[in-house]
Amino acid sequence: MSKSKVTELPKKTDEELKQAQEAAEKERQAAKEAKVSAKLAAYPMRELESDDLFEVLEICERLNVADLVIEFLAERDKSSIKAQQAKGLAAIAAKDTENLSKVQEMQSKITDIQNELSESSFEIIGKIVKLVLSNISIIRPELNGLLAKLTNKTVEDIGEMKLVTYVLLIKAFFAKPELKELSDLLF
Repeated sequence: MSKSKVTELPKKTDEELKQAQEAAEKERQAAKEAKVSAKLAAYPMRELESDDLFEVLEICERLNVADLVIEFLAERDKSSIKAQQAKGLAAIAAKDTENLSKVQEMQSKITDIQNELSESSFEIIGKIVKLVLSNISIIRPELNGLLAKLTNKTVEDIGEMKLVTYVLLIKAFFAKPELKELSDLLF
């Protein structure tokens, strides 16, 4: 009877495992973003214009979103502080190139902060979308009219969209950089 040799695979370090998990998460996120982009490809939104402001404000007024705006502003302040922390860690890491483990630790902290900032902004957008969807009967005509204008479609086209695409379009609207810039200017 011959003994078969079992070859042991090299064990991965905690850092290698963490990097593999991060890479897998990035792949999942990229696949999800590709799916969303494919669903929204038929509905590209133009940049917001000054006349759109009045419709956006009317929708916000009908939803009574003051509490969400206050929460958004508080989160934005927290995000600014965390962004400054990330910049500080990056500056320290750039200066201390001799201590590789310390640099890697700081880069890991920077990545964690960036991920937290991203999650925080998506959480606020998610709350806004949830508020919009739970009150859709109140704002449907205004929202569908605005989405139709922004996508160069008819109100009927917007009303006949598949549900998932409709929700993704609403989410994409509230994630528009112009809305963030507007809130920065107003608040």
